[in-house]
Amino acid sequence: MNKEELVKEIKQLEDKVDQLRKSVPIHSPKVSMMQELEELEEKLEAKKKLLGQIEIKK
Repeated sequence: MNKEELVKEIKQLEDKVDQLRKSVPIHSPKVSMMQELEELEEKLEAKKKLLGQIEIKK
């Protein structure tokens, strides 16, 4: 995976996280929505770490 692909994936994940956060009700959010949000945030964090490692190597 190259840097450009990784940046694109990060942007897509950020958009998904943002959309999901906006759709989660403030009161009584569904457990499934919160789990999905947590999973997306974990994937996003992992991709950002990978991007950081790629940038450090250059």
